Amino acid sequence: MSDPNSYFKKGALIEISSDEPDFRGAWFTGTVINRSKTKQKNQIFVQYHSLMSDKDESKFLREKVDVIQLRPPAPREMWGRRFSVDEEVDAFYNDGWWEGVVTRIQAQEDGDKYCVYFRGTREELEFRAEALRVHREWVKGEWVPPLEVEDAEKIASKTNVEEPSKNSVEELGKDTFFELTDGNTSVEEPCDDIVKSFRKGTLVVEVISDNAYVEEPLINTVEMFGKGTLVEVTSDEDGFQGAWFAATILEKLSNDEYQVEYQSLTNDDGTALLKEKANIKHIRPNPPEIAVTDYYSLLQEVDALYNDAWWVGVISKVLQGKKYFIYFRGTNEELEFVHSDLRPHQDWIDGKWVVASKATKL
Repeated sequence: MSDPNSYFKKGALIEISSDEPDFRGAWFTGTVINRSKTKQKNQIFVQYHSLMSDKDESKFLREKVDVIQLRPPAPREMWGRRFSVDEEVDAFYNDGWWEGVVTRIQAQEDGDKYCVYFRGTREELEFRAEALRVHREWVKGEWVPPLEVEDAEKIASKTNVEEPSKNSVEELGKDTFFELTDGNTSVEEPCDDIVKSFRKGTLVVEVISDNAYVEEPLINTVEMFGKGTLVEVTSDEDGFQGAWFAATILEKLSNDEYQVEYQSLTNDDGTALLKEKANIKHIRPNPPEIAVTDYYSLLQEVDALYNDAWWVGVISKVLQGKKYFIYFRGTNEELEFVHSDLRPHQDWIDGKWVVASKATKL
């Protein structure tokens, strides 16, 4: 990225730090409302997603901040990650991400708990893994340290997950029972309640049928979509198919449903960010950042930021000044975009991100 500040344009999802003594070391999610039109070009008008206005507690806080107080949302590892003692982390607490260091790990049957020490307040608090992320700094348009990228084979070797046979899921009958293990405890459950959830992940399912068994990986959605996790949500409604909206997980309602809060959509009267239920099949993790070249090429598949959402399209014409015409198959439209409103297209397939190649045809 040639200009690290070019990210902070109207509608951009951000994290905001505060100069207030009680909030130092914390980052809160928000959205860019507008850049300052005065001589103070480094001032940006933002709206927080979790902090409310002192003047009207029914409305989210809006204020002008300096650009050095902003950064894009910090990336998070896609897979449930174990943290180590003395590792620097961010912990989600009081509606923000606070910098701390892991001091102790307490093994639990239902998942490890981590004691995190916060230097600023000299407090030590306990967190689950889903409320933690690796601490990173935004330096000259890059994350330091960079996002850890591990392929499925490395993750499988760490968690002792074996690859299933292609036909194993199809062979499971409604009355089949399986043993769900996490290394410490196990329970038996009817198979028909879980077949739909088979995906690569961290827990092992031992399927027992006719005195034989196969091992299947099962996604751990609690770790992937914990409270405060930044995600993208799509919809089946007419006019929104193929669009992905940035959102935050508020809570898990059931095995298939989550309560989410959109980061750019508001309720009918415009007083608060829109909250609604979303099925897990309509949710995916926030796409990881990948290297972006100075120019996109003809027929490259991209996501375009339009009407507060990311829409997949194909570059149909390259213009001067880093501008492009994008063709959208779903609506048969062709619109013009600037470079900063585009990102390389990625697909979330079988629990991992796959980078799109050039489209073969329009």
